[in-house]
Amino acid sequence: MADLCALSGRTSNRRPEPRQGGPSAGGRRRTGPSARRRTGHGRPPAWLAALGFAAWASGVGHGQPPSILPRPFGSSQTTSAPRETSATIARVEGRAITQADFDRVATPYFAQLRATMGAKFNAEVQRTADWNVLDELIRREVLVLEARRQGIEVSGAETDSILARDPFFLTQGVFDAAKFNLFKLGPTSNYEQLLPRLREAAAMNKLDQALRRRFTPTRAAVRAEWARRNDQVRCRYFSLLQSETSLEPEATEAERKAYYDAHPDEFQSKPRMRFRYFKLALPPEGDSLRTSAESTATERARRMADSLRAAMPPDTSAMLDTGLFEVPPATLPGLSGPVELFAAFETADALTRVLGPFTAADGVIVGTIVERRPKDLLPMRDVLPELRRRADDAKRRAAEREGPRTYYEQHRERYRGTRATLRRATLRDASVVEPTPGATEVEQWYRSHGHRLFGQPDSSRAWIPPLDDSLRTRVRAQIREDAHAERLRLALGELASGLGARDPSAAAARLGGASEVLTLWPGTTRDSLFSPSLQDSILSHALGQGGVVQGPRRFGRTWAVWRVDAADTAYLPPFEAVRARAERDAADDERERDEAEGREYFTAHRADYKTPVRYVVDYVAVPVPSPDSVAVPEPELRAYYERNRASFEQPEQVRPRVILVSTRGATPAADARARARADSLLRAARGGADFAELARRFSDDIGSVQVAGDLGWRAHGQYTLAVEQAAFALQPGEIGPIVKTPFGYHIIKLEDRRPARTRTFEEASPEIRNRLALERADTTA
Repeated sequence: MADLCALSGRTSNRRPEPRQGGPSAGGRRRTGPSARRRTGHGRPPAWLAALGFAAWASGVGHGQPPSILPRPFGSSQTTSAPRETSATIARVEGRAITQADFDRVATPYFAQLRATMGAKFNAEVQRTADWNVLDELIRREVLVLEARRQGIEVSGAETDSILARDPFFLTQGVFDAAKFNLFKLGPTSNYEQLLPRLREAAAMNKLDQALRRRFTPTRAAVRAEWARRNDQVRCRYFSLLQSETSLEPEATEAERKAYYDAHPDEFQSKPRMRFRYFKLALPPEGDSLRTSAESTATERARRMADSLRAAMPPDTSAMLDTGLFEVPPATLPGLSGPVELFAAFETADALTRVLGPFTAADGVIVGTIVERRPKDLLPMRDVLPELRRRADDAKRRAAEREGPRTYYEQHRERYRGTRATLRRATLRDASVVEPTPGATEVEQWYRSHGHRLFGQPDSSRAWIPPLDDSLRTRVRAQIREDAHAERLRLALGELASGLGARDPSAAAARLGGASEVLTLWPGTTRDSLFSPSLQDSILSHALGQGGVVQGPRRFGRTWAVWRVDAADTAYLPPFEAVRARAERDAADDERERDEAEGREYFTAHRADYKTPVRYVVDYVAVPVPSPDSVAVPEPELRAYYERNRASFEQPEQVRPRVILVSTRGATPAADARARARADSLLRAARGGADFAELARRFSDDIGSVQVAGDLGWRAHGQYTLAVEQAAFALQPGEIGPIVKTPFGYHIIKLEDRRPARTRTFEEASPEIRNRLALERADTTA
């Protein structure tokens, strides 16, 4: 079947070459789209297999006499017409399918499609129909070859049944047995030449029917499969969002109740109050009368506040009421400020009753608090969602805390180590103060050690400059630096000596330093002087250096000496002291266990993780040229227009404008109100009101209200039937009676009307040009 595969495109990615002298009845060249590209005809219709069946088998045209037949029929004069030759468009194992074979089946098929689809029979449908016909011809050739391979025998009656289907043997629409027998037995008939093809057709038909019987399910099988696919069960279910599911611990009902009882402050309502007030209106800001009106209104509001305090309000019926609101309020309807009033709500105590006056943007406000409700514990059922979230969080946190503690208890030996107790004495540089040297001391030092200032040894006899103010400053600083170093050396020596005593606090205090006791163990103590590495060093040598004074060592501007007083090499710190380390170790242990479980599962289910087979497809993409780049001569445009004039007919159209008063889902009372409203709008429209403005303001039709109820140009069949009948019954400018539909009451005005007509060639020319250019562009590609 190599030729078949190469042509049909079902097992090959290549598209077939364009067919020369295409198969259409109009003589145009056509090429099929890629295999199985369908536009409403995914498979050839069932009647296509029967259409032209005998014509294919016998080589006759539909309703035409056989190609080798005496003319006239039954005459002794023989006009031998050889079988027409035609271009081969496909081969199935060497068996040719010609253009003539294609046209014999395609011509009646295309005629049937045009009659059925009308204007919808376009170039795309034509290409799909071409492929349908070619698929059917290939299918027949494959059946013939398979019947020959299986050695299917046919009788004379089966052969005659194939030939008898040809319309040539009909007389006034009825099968003519005499004409049929004359054709078979006539001395000049081509029956013998057609007989091999007829036998192939009969064998093919026999095989086709056998396959259909074999693969067509019985009615019982269809019914059983329908029952299997449509059997239903009744179940009750509820939807659960992913955000509402969790693998984390969740609190039980008893735990929620316990959390609710233990945390009442988390479920209390806010305090609420109700405020009744007067608002004395003011001119807008920027008005020249604003200042005087505000002064007058404020004075009047003060008097009203006095009346409210005396429980004699001037006119309670004129007071406005906020209703109950939470304190502090975010906003209050009808009471937009001022900020001072909202602050007064928040600070008002139990004795505060009258508030104001306060000046707002639109008036002066004064009023009284008429109701207070303190904060209260909300019922458990009212706060259940929040309670569940908080209780779950508390249980989750408790579980997170318990995990590291459990790990600590199970691995106590892991946290044992050396604990050392140290005595440390510190001394800051600033604690050693030197007096300012005098002038005599400065001069003496310069004579003895002045060479040092110039990088020379004291024993040098080189000349040095005389002492001036700049050198005196340098000498004084050097004297103080030398004195500070000496005094610090002596102080640190004394501090170290004092550290040898049992309590060095007195020596440290006398020198301006400090003494403290430290307890160190690995990774737990944070110290401002000793780095973690120094602490580790001290702990590792704690036993061998017990009682030995170490230092002094400088840490920034602080000096320190220390002594290890005690060391315990088997110390187990409490959990809280190593919580951070235990949490890290527990997390690492859980991660390792998860990884081990995952690896074990993967090893046991390796086959589930095999990658699927992947393919690499090589293809060639041929771009279809733009229709604008394809030239189509005007005579072809006119010829297409004349052939398809019926497809350019336009039916009668109207352009209505509609106001809809909706009644969908309304009660009888609401329906009556809608009818009354529609009657009112109809009277207004007929009374001269702008219909478009009425539609824009009052219509309930969401789709057309933005365009003032204009429905655009519509033909028959594009409206609700009642609206369509009413619209087509009106004349331009006329407003019809109210029309009732399931959507509501419609008021219709006809804006314009177009009679039925055929579009001119000039109007249809762009569409025709684009359609033909698309066909040519596809053929070129």
